Amino acid sequence: MATIQRSTTKVASKLLSYAEKRATEHSGIDCPPEYAKAQFKATRELWGKTEGIQAHHIIQSFKPGEVTPVLANEIGKELAKELAPGHEVVIYTHTDKDHIHNHIVINAVSFETGAKYHAHGTEELFKIREVSDRLCSEKGLSVIQEPSAEQRYHRAEYGLAKRGFSSWKDELRQSIDYLKKESNNINELADKLKKEKADKEAEEKKAAEEADLAVETEQDEANTTWDVTDVDALSNGNIVFAADLLLAGEKFPASAKVAAAKVLKAPWEYYGKLVTFTGIVATVTDFPPSDDDPLQSEVLIVTEDKTIVDFLCLVPSGNIQKDDVITISGLVTGRTEVDNKVGGTYTHLVAVTNKLPK
Repeated sequence: MATIQRSTTKVASKLLSYAEKRATEHSGIDCPPEYAKAQFKATRELWGKTEGIQAHHIIQSFKPGEVTPVLANEIGKELAKELAPGHEVVIYTHTDKDHIHNHIVINAVSFETGAKYHAHGTEELFKIREVSDRLCSEKGLSVIQEPSAEQRYHRAEYGLAKRGFSSWKDELRQSIDYLKKESNNINELADKLKKEKADKEAEEKKAAEEADLAVETEQDEANTTWDVTDVDALSNGNIVFAADLLLAGEKFPASAKVAAAKVLKAPWEYYGKLVTFTGIVATVTDFPPSDDDPLQSEVLIVTEDKTIVDFLCLVPSGNIQKDDVITISGLVTGRTEVDNKVGGTYTHLVAVTNKLPK
């Protein structure tokens, strides 16, 4: 049996970070899970649809003991294929609760057509549930059946069950059925119900605190490794990380000769490697000395394939002048968008270096 919950988010990166962090199994459709943040964002930017809903979120929860994490992820992937053709999807399977459950994250914009994914209203919710029930049945799992006369559910309560939610009445029934077997009288039952309520509230508080701690830990870890999920060099923390590595004297393998345009398209593939580019200097800027910022200058070059590479330098620019043809090696940190004078934007490849030509 699998129940369904559904929601949307205007900040896809946060949802993806949470889902990936706790995943036991993960898979993707038209998108490697490890590059989901960058690829989702690139698709939305490609079609000019960065505002509003960025991703749709489906939680598919299975009955305890019915599935393995691998089978759960497989069912989630099949569900996503039927629901969102033409959209990038990642499926993360969590085992941190009694019931194994999937977090299915669908990019709001189709990479094929640029159309937005629409999953609103009761009809769409029941469609998701029907497909999920069919897939579960095909795998030999149970599904929610119509309530019998013995259970006497109110129609609204059954509607909640069909949508993947349990009502407070249903939870109370289950608690009473369990605790009355361990109680000698009504007063003892009432005391046990009160204690169970307090324990549940304490558990929810602990879960909230753990979620906050997980966010803080994720932010700390982002400063000690390359962030391959966010391609924006101004927000992913890679500039600081690269500068720290160069200042510490770390050694890096040089990459094979590669066109700047190719690196711009997938910068994460070159993190941790020294990349060398030759181009014409467009601008040179020197910064005043600062104890808080190790960057001392900035050199923008335009390569032969017309790619703009923004080198953030840990040394002064020296004798470099505008229109010079120079070759610089550095650590790629991502890319960023810069406004131009006609209302559009330029995409810059961003790199950090500690050595400039004399």
